[in-house]
Amino acid sequence: MNDKPDKTEKKKRVASPKVIDPEAALVPAAVIGRKISVTGRYILQLAEQNRIPCNRIGPKCVRFNPAAVAAALGFEWDGGKA
Repeated sequence: MNDKPDKTEKKKRVASPKVIDPEAALVPAAVIGRKISVTGRYILQLAEQNRIPCNRIGPKCVRFNPAAVAAALGFEWDGGKA
């Protein structure tokens, strides 16, 4: 009569719903590019020229905040993907 749980039983993980704030979501250059009808490479060039804000996660990984890019380029981001 042991009240301890069996060690072979795995703990059940309950997934908590994750709400992503669209203002804080970071997206790749291709998503921004599709939205404004340019290539992702052009978006990366704008970031290299410091014309739009970006977040460099690694040497080859760059992500963008859509609201910040929209403000820098002067258009309104509606939050949807292209």
